[in-house]
Amino acid sequence: MEWKKIDCRETSKLKGIMVLIGWFALMYAANALMPLYRDDYWSGLIWKTGNHLESMGDVVLSLERYYLLHGGRLVSFFIQFVFMLVGKNWFNMANALVFAVMCAVMVMHVRRRIDCLDKPGLLFLAGLFMWLGLSHFGEVAIWLCGSTVYLWTGLFTAIFLIPYNFSLAGTMQLPDGWLTITMLLLGVIAACSVENLTVTTTLLVFWCCWHAHRQGCFKYWMGTGAVGSLIGSVICLIAPGNFVRIEEDQDRSWLFHFLNQIVGNLEMILYMMPIIMTLVLAVRLLYLETAKRRGIEAVPVSKGQHPYLLLTILLVTIVSFSTTGFVGQTIEDAIVYGFFLPLGINDLVLFDHFHNTMQGFEEAFIYLAGIAYVYLISVRSLGVFKERIRCVKEKIPCRLLVEDFPELRYGAFLIGLCFFNNVMMIGAPSFPGRALFSSTIMFIIGVMVILDIDEVKERLFIRPEGRNWRVGGSCLLTFIVLATMLVLYSIWREDTTRMAYIAQEAAAGKKVVHIAPSDIPEQRRVLRHIAYDDFDTGLTHDPVCDYYGLDKIIIDGNMTIEDVKSQISKK
Repeated sequence: MEWKKIDCRETSKLKGIMVLIGWFALMYAANALMPLYRDDYWSGLIWKTGNHLESMGDVVLSLERYYLLHGGRLVSFFIQFVFMLVGKNWFNMANALVFAVMCAVMVMHVRRRIDCLDKPGLLFLAGLFMWLGLSHFGEVAIWLCGSTVYLWTGLFTAIFLIPYNFSLAGTMQLPDGWLTITMLLLGVIAACSVENLTVTTTLLVFWCCWHAHRQGCFKYWMGTGAVGSLIGSVICLIAPGNFVRIEEDQDRSWLFHFLNQIVGNLEMILYMMPIIMTLVLAVRLLYLETAKRRGIEAVPVSKGQHPYLLLTILLVTIVSFSTTGFVGQTIEDAIVYGFFLPLGINDLVLFDHFHNTMQGFEEAFIYLAGIAYVYLISVRSLGVFKERIRCVKEKIPCRLLVEDFPELRYGAFLIGLCFFNNVMMIGAPSFPGRALFSSTIMFIIGVMVILDIDEVKERLFIRPEGRNWRVGGSCLLTFIVLATMLVLYSIWREDTTRMAYIAQEAAAGKKVVHIAPSDIPEQRRVLRHIAYDDFDTGLTHDPVCDYYGLDKIIIDGNMTIEDVKSQISKK
């Protein structure tokens, strides 16, 4: 019997390793296809100069100039500068490894113990939830500049917080002695990250110190880690470059920052719909389990009709998305000719913006309708109908639910911490979708804590009634991954040609370069899993011009990609 237990555990570890290798391989392929983009080119120069990085001395000089002129994210920008010095191929491998390690560290926080490889299901779920739930995935997990700012510093912070989490859970097994200095250094590195995360991290570790002191389990390394986090926060927040950027946004009122909070949180919730729907299923299962334990009868209800209509519309839209886009075009024409024109609205600029919006309609509809369909059929197979749960909740207050499943406290704390972390963005000049990264990771870990409760895990991961949820989630992931990789491959082929031509013209002494427009529609971004724009935006145009010493790049509608290829071959 003992040998069987050992064999089972070793088999689970092997599966866990294979899952991480799978995530590494997928992310390596995505990174290899993702070209240099926007700020990457600026990171290849000594900051705010036209001189290319040629040595580690240049990296240090560039980091100093960045700190004085732009911001305090020293750790992430140091990493950017180094990879732009040594070459993007090294980054492709390193970033894929960081993603895989992030999956492992997230599982460690879920279980509050160091061993994670024997949980292949959770390791797969961590990667799946990141692919489905992270806002602007392409910018925070694939793009070189964005990944180092968000994914890498997020990992450093998650690692730094592991000893605190384990210690408060009573599962800390590492010796205290060597942690005293290590945590000081880790604290500086982890906190010198993104502005909202650095504040949240510092406040969190000081709270951990206070809580540990009250419980009589305070350790010296907790204090040195908190001091290191405070030092890192100060370094990050008082950077002269931050004040330079703030001066550029003086016209923005506090009302703007408040409204930014609403928009940012709504965007995070929209992207996390599959995770939130899974959380709803899990909580409903726990209510039914508590009712069963306490002898409370859950009233049976009719399963109702299968959502065949939603499935039919979803399949038709998938066919349209894969072919000519006839569904989106039909809806667009119906609105234009049935609503806009009869009302006398004939603004060409409005029509152009509306057309651009509708270009991304089908992929967004497929995603949201897919989530809704998987949720509805999962509710049917699991028997967690709203009417049934409502009757149970009337007899089971939240107190009893938490009493039966104490893990809910920890999960709810992490979910609450997620929204607190967003509030820390209220003082920032803007609240871009990629700044939601760390908050989303906190939310995902909180949900995974609840999904790891035995009663939920049994129903969703193992028993037949959870098959719809498992298959549906895998289908959503497959759709997102395939669409992302296909678009990235198209971008890689096109960008290789266009950038080779720009480099060739710059080497020939040209200051103005005419280039063929991109053949890839700007709306084809797979729910922001793709980070790429043409040279008609300054954020894409200016860094490339600075990198190659050009005055201007002009998109020439009379040129094609084939023309660019022929120009390269001639020279």
